[in-house]
Amino acid sequence: MPSTDSTPSPGAAASAPAMTSAAMSAGTPPAAGASAQPVHFADDSARLAHLTRICASAGFNRWAGFEVVRASAEEVLLAMPWRDEAGQYSGFLHAGLIGALLDTVSGFAASAHTGQRVMASHFAVNCLAPAAGRHFVARGRVVKAGRKQIFARAELHAHDSDANAGDGSGRGPGKLVATGEVIFVPVSGA
Repeated sequence: MPSTDSTPSPGAAASAPAMTSAAMSAGTPPAAGASAQPVHFADDSARLAHLTRICASAGFNRWAGFEVVRASAEEVLLAMPWRDEAGQYSGFLHAGLIGALLDTVSGFAASAHTGQRVMASHFAVNCLAPAAGRHFVARGRVVKAGRKQIFARAELHAHDSDANAGDGSGRGPGKLVATGEVIFVPVSGA
């Protein structure tokens, strides 16, 4: 997704500039020219809380059922349960939602790593297998963070039951169904 709600806080919606803490608490997007000072997290629980607020602030993320289940400076996990509305004509998860999950988790990872609001400048998805499952877990990591660009990678795993992915770890019998690479740029004011 173009610009996930990857804010200075842990990432965000699928490629939308991340929100400032003030805007997040108000539940509205940041105003044009809003301050984009990096956020400094005391610990991973602060990262998780920040990303959870950002995720919940995006209507698309709420509609899709995205849930940030783990966040650290090294990795972010985003989960989504299967819904019939998310399927394509053959009954698999729609590629648009695959892209949204990969973009969003990558943006959250970039934001969690750098503490900055970010926006995608390049996005690539590789669909490796039909995305069939009851629960999906996306894992995002920063590959390299520079001053002007942040490179991130993500994987999407499909799970046959919610129990297999209940902790959002993406480990266990889940099947790797897609990967993605995203280049982000820090956003100072939209």
